[in-house]
Amino acid sequence: MTFKPKTSLIITCGIALIGATIIILSQFMLDVRLSSPANNDFPVANSSREPSHTPKRINISSRIDNIIKNMQWGNIAFNAPERMKLESSSTIQLVLSPTKSIDELKKDVVAQGEKEGARIRISDLMEARLSGSGFNISPITPETQAISWNEITEWKWDVVPNRAGRHNLYLTLTAIIDVEGSTMPRRIRTFDKTIDVEVSSWQTAFKFFQDNWEWAWTLIVFPVGYWIWRKHNRQTNENAGNSVTQQSENSAIVTEKENQSESDSETQNVNLDENTVADKLSNSSTKKQPS
Repeated sequence: MTFKPKTSLIITCGIALIGATIIILSQFMLDVRLSSPANNDFPVANSSREPSHTPKRINISSRIDNIIKNMQWGNIAFNAPERMKLESSSTIQLVLSPTKSIDELKKDVVAQGEKEGARIRISDLMEARLSGSGFNISPITPETQAISWNEITEWKWDVVPNRAGRHNLYLTLTAIIDVEGSTMPRRIRTFDKTIDVEVSSWQTAFKFFQDNWEWAWTLIVFPVGYWIWRKHNRQTNENAGNSVTQQSENSAIVTEKENQSESDSETQNVNLDENTVADKLSNSSTKKQPS
């Protein structure tokens, strides 16, 4: 059987239309099955659903809770000074023991300040950190240490306050635990203490001068300069007065000498006159005697 060209074109278009319809319907049915919640037996590649990790997370959290629950208890003691001096070094000491009591540990704290203690959970590896704004803090011992069950474990820090006023120090104890082969930190407890940082009088004066040196120099230099000028002026006046007094004394001495000289001259003149008179009287007596 033969077809005319026009009829053949119509048949071809019909077949193409039917094929496209089948493809569209197949895609639609696939989308419907993918979006259905009950579809669990139709594997689909590149699914957009994210795998759930909730069971694994619950398992890890449960293991951490069990580790914390089974942790041993220990006692700590540390010094907590109420006051520190500005820019003066102080020592903070912390001791820990699984066997000693708090009172016994307080006796092992030799650093100055009020002694405090507490009972906490401990692990085989513990970390102690001291922090706080307004302080320069330098650890003397390692901050992470293995815990001994027979001897005390000790931490020390050198603390230097760098600001006056009231500031807080924070002592944080952290247990290092092993979770599925990985070490993780677990904060156990944080202690805080408010410190009054005191300033000495010379530090106050120095700080004031440092902050206001431009006009503080005027307050210092002007009185000192005035005192030097007064002292120099007084010395000059005293020297001038002494010079006048000396000149007066010299003048008086000269005058006295002149007066003494005049007096001596008059005395000599009187003596000469008396001698002259005596000579004349003697001569007169000699003339009157008979020859």
